[in-house]
Amino acid sequence: MPDSQQDEPNTPDEIVKRLSPVSRKRPEHSPLGDPCAKCGYPARRHRKRARPGHELPKGVIRIIGLDGEGQGRDPHVYNLLAACDEEGITWSTSAPSLSAVQCFEFLLSLPQGTIVAFSFGYDITKILTDLPDRKIHKLLHPEERRRVIHDKVRYRMVKHEGYGLNWMNGKLSVHRLNEEGRIAQTAIVWDIWRFFQSRFTKALTDWGIATEEQLAWMVSMKEKRGSFSEEDPEEVKRYCLDECGKLAKLFRELLNAHSDAGLVLQSYYGAGSTSAALLKKMGIRELRRTGPKEAKHAVACGFFGGWFEDSWLGPVNGPLYDADISSAYPYHASQLPCLDHGIWSHDSGPRDCDIGSATLALVRWTLPYVEPIGAWAPFPVRTKEGSIIHPWSCPGGWVWGKEYLNGKKLCPHAKAVETWFYHTVCDCRPFGTLPEYYLERIRVGKNTGRGKVFKLGPNGVYGKLAQTVGHAPPFQSFIWASVITSNTRAQALEAILAARDPWSILAVATDGILSRERLELPRPVDTGTYGLEFPLGGWEQTTEGGRFLVRPGISFGEGKTKARGYGVRNIDAQRDCIVQAWNHGHEWCVIDDGDRFFGASESIGKSQHGYTRSENYGEWKRSFAFMNFDPAPKRVRIPDNNRLGLIPHWPEESLPYEPALLG
Repeated sequence: MPDSQQDEPNTPDEIVKRLSPVSRKRPEHSPLGDPCAKCGYPARRHRKRARPGHELPKGVIRIIGLDGEGQGRDPHVYNLLAACDEEGITWSTSAPSLSAVQCFEFLLSLPQGTIVAFSFGYDITKILTDLPDRKIHKLLHPEERRRVIHDKVRYRMVKHEGYGLNWMNGKLSVHRLNEEGRIAQTAIVWDIWRFFQSRFTKALTDWGIATEEQLAWMVSMKEKRGSFSEEDPEEVKRYCLDECGKLAKLFRELLNAHSDAGLVLQSYYGAGSTSAALLKKMGIRELRRTGPKEAKHAVACGFFGGWFEDSWLGPVNGPLYDADISSAYPYHASQLPCLDHGIWSHDSGPRDCDIGSATLALVRWTLPYVEPIGAWAPFPVRTKEGSIIHPWSCPGGWVWGKEYLNGKKLCPHAKAVETWFYHTVCDCRPFGTLPEYYLERIRVGKNTGRGKVFKLGPNGVYGKLAQTVGHAPPFQSFIWASVITSNTRAQALEAILAARDPWSILAVATDGILSRERLELPRPVDTGTYGLEFPLGGWEQTTEGGRFLVRPGISFGEGKTKARGYGVRNIDAQRDCIVQAWNHGHEWCVIDDGDRFFGASESIGKSQHGYTRSENYGEWKRSFAFMNFDPAPKRVRIPDNNRLGLIPHWPEESLPYEPALLG
């Protein structure tokens, strides 16, 4: 060895200083001694820090389920926080009333692994109780902590008594800070409820995690949660740890199902993480294109979400026909064109035949004023209040070509005044493999746990394309996202046009149509799923009895209860109250929500005078909600008739979706 190298210092810190910038990244493995015998780094510089007695075999990730319990009512005291892994190893901490610091220390004391919770809102509310209102509000509103450094989005930590906290879309990071304010240790908790979007016991049933006897005991304990102060503390602890252990096993099954589907999860936010893994596998990030800068405002104006609107208010007798599109968003995503091999052009005098022949056409429309004669209007309009309405006439707005052409069939007085055309020179279909996941979902069972994995990923593709939250959303494409929802609305317009009497269409709910008549609906484009009873993108039509329509997205009857924004169980429990209020001519009624937990997000407010905390913060309280029968702003009441009339005229042009202007 040359003398110049023999004389170099060889302490771990000196070795690190000599490493190139690329190789100075923190190693991903656990340290083997201090310094590490594997790489020479100090143990503190490793990303994974092994703790004595908690080492696992190479390649094995420990999954730890986390849950907390409280007791009493008004005040409700949080007194137990527990964890358990798949092997039944348990950890717990308890006190008459757990403080934030005690909870942070417990999380940081857990061994290296993935910590998961199920519907973590209750626990985080109680854990944060000690923090000042300002800090809780900032933690739960990441947009207030957002900053841009060197064109990269970062979120400031909320610091509290030597700890740094970060909350983002169901992910809680707890950092121990050293004297310099730098991160010395981290624990991360993932709320995995969004993977399942059901009650915990139902998720266990769907995935076959617990026996009927175990589930029965768990349900009986859940029913006693309001009186845990009267129960044996050891029995409550056993119940809590049992849930934690089953949660860890449930998450392991979820990971295995993703792995079997060829999907590698990089995060655990829920369906969005499944979709991100799917989009990464498809290479969508590299295929994104934004279109001409001059068309950005038009794209933002043409972006809308789901279509929710009723033409009827109150009870309606059956038979009724409920039609739903099978996986509408994945179907329309599978038809999206490549944005790389094509040409954009602008036309100030477009013809309908040109709109129909283009690969994509973003059309600026106008609806000159004529007296309303129909039951449905064609195009969505965004108002300055943020409402989405469908007026019979309006100065204008933007929609994509299929929606425009179907809308013009409904309202012949519609005119196209400007269009951005896109023509491709290829047959590329970036999302063309989505039908394969639909076929696999049918094969393994639509309603099984594994079947839901094949539903989560494709169904969440639209959400990832339209994502605005987080660090520079990697798959964001408002062109693709807006085409998906526009073509879904175009398909709903096809269903309306198929009706002999347009007034027989009682409700539209994004990919669903409720009608008095059985509709002859066109078949979708063949995606290789024509052999199925319900092919991808096809209509599934069922018959049901009478129904009571309350508001768009809210109805009940012999079929499935729809309770957009309220909760199915609450609407079912209050059916008689709603019907009585209607029969007595009331404009609104009160819905009894029963005992409800008031979480931190809704209990901490901010105004020009500062931050305030509701007296209901972290408590179980009887709750009531108001429900009115006013169809505004989407429709107007017709005197002495249950039909709802269209808005005859809206005087302003449709406004753009602001996040799309920033994206």
